[in-house]
Amino acid sequence: MLSWIFLTTLSFATPFENYLQWVGQRRPIENTVKPKYLFLNDIHKKTASLIKEKPGVIQPFVLGRSVKQRTIWGFRLRAPHRDVRVKVLVFAGLHPLEWVGSEVATKLIEELVAHPIDHVELTIIPVVNVDRRILVEKELLKGEKQYRRTNAKHVDLNRDFEINRHPKSIWRHIIHDYYAVSPSPLSQPETRALDSLGDQERFDAVVSLHCFGGYIFYPWSGIYAKTDDDAEFHKLANIMVQAQRDPFPYKAVQLSHWGFPFRAPGSEIDHFYGKYGSKAFLIELTRSGLNPLSPKSFQEPFRWYNPKNPQKDIRRGVDSVLGLARYLGREKWSLDKSP
Repeated sequence: MLSWIFLTTLSFATPFENYLQWVGQRRPIENTVKPKYLFLNDIHKKTASLIKEKPGVIQPFVLGRSVKQRTIWGFRLRAPHRDVRVKVLVFAGLHPLEWVGSEVATKLIEELVAHPIDHVELTIIPVVNVDRRILVEKELLKGEKQYRRTNAKHVDLNRDFEINRHPKSIWRHIIHDYYAVSPSPLSQPETRALDSLGDQERFDAVVSLHCFGGYIFYPWSGIYAKTDDDAEFHKLANIMVQAQRDPFPYKAVQLSHWGFPFRAPGSEIDHFYGKYGSKAFLIELTRSGLNPLSPKSFQEPFRWYNPKNPQKDIRRGVDSVLGLARYLGREKWSLDKSP
């Protein structure tokens, strides 16, 4: 009965009120194992405080529901009283152990609330695979060292999209795991939610945040051929590289050209570009958290992806996305001449 009353109340509330009520009902979890990283509750508490501070700049919305019917929250950020001319989507947490991406997404929200970009709306989803993210948090608190890559139905969301799912390379028979895809395109509620958002918004650019590697990838990923927009992709990826303040920035390359004979069929960047025409990028944040001088780091899957101190890579990721968004706003639409 109480749950029915709560859901009925939500149905008449604004997205702003819905989100704050939802955050207020979450059970607090103390992060005692990864103090330099935010737990999911921390992400939402921080975001809720920003919404209270500047509700006109940041607007929460429900992207969709996970396999276990958990809410996947997204946030739209824009400068008030400015028309939207450029739309950019940023999402993280397809893979539950790759926390640096969610850190970048959260930091982006924080910086955009303080300094929104005129005429550019960024839509940010800090964690897509919420079911397995919560499971990983519980395992870390228990000291369990489990490798997790899939969602609650054991599907790799990074291989669940519909463009370039069937590469013809002979190598698919030799190194099968590199070419494996989900049972069918958009088979999972998380990827269907992202696809619906892409169909609805038709984003100018899409950035998917992963780790590790230290690369900014662009399509195609599932086939070796170059796209018709290869020169533009390379230009935009290098703008993202140049935006990084660190003296050792990431490298820009077409994903399927990263290493012979590597391919990533059914990826999100091929999907958003091939289906909706968005300029799509996948950032492999960090160069891993493995330390050759610390054998224990090799025994902890969390550390394979996430360094002990992620601040440099958070900054690299944030700078890359902001560099792309500002360029699209300034050059594509000549926003520097807007009144």
